[in-house]
Amino acid sequence: MRKHILITAILAIFLLIAFQLSAQVGINSDSSQPDPSAGLDVKFNNKGFLPPRMTTLERNTIASPAAGLVIFNTDEKALNLYNGMAWNSMTPIPAFACGLTISINHVVSGGVAPVNKTVAYGTVTGIPGELTKCWITRNLGADH
Repeated sequence: MRKHILITAILAIFLLIAFQLSAQVGINSDSSQPDPSAGLDVKFNNKGFLPPRMTTLERNTIASPAAGLVIFNTDEKALNLYNGMAWNSMTPIPAFACGLTISINHVVSGGVAPVNKTVAYGTVTGIPGELTKCWITRNLGADH
């Protein structure tokens, strides 16, 4: 009898350890299983994912951030992603109305931009054949 209890206990511990090694987490409202390719599967159709919220100073105190780490930066009002070497802001590009001028800062990068300069580009619509698109009035980097 004692041998039977010992074998049962060892088998239970083995099964518990094996289950823990392959565990996945699913957070949802429909009790569905997590996707097999995900370690964490969050699924809702009326809620979002809220990453940690912190200032730039707080973000910079994270010791050895992992590549792919994401936070919401409350100073920038934007998601920040650590790419393994630096934090990058996922700030959306602001929309502009066609017909306005946009400024682009060209910085020397290999042979792409031979000089550092800021150029103002006019924008227009109504080009024959492409009436709905917004176009710049000269080539990128052109002086005139």
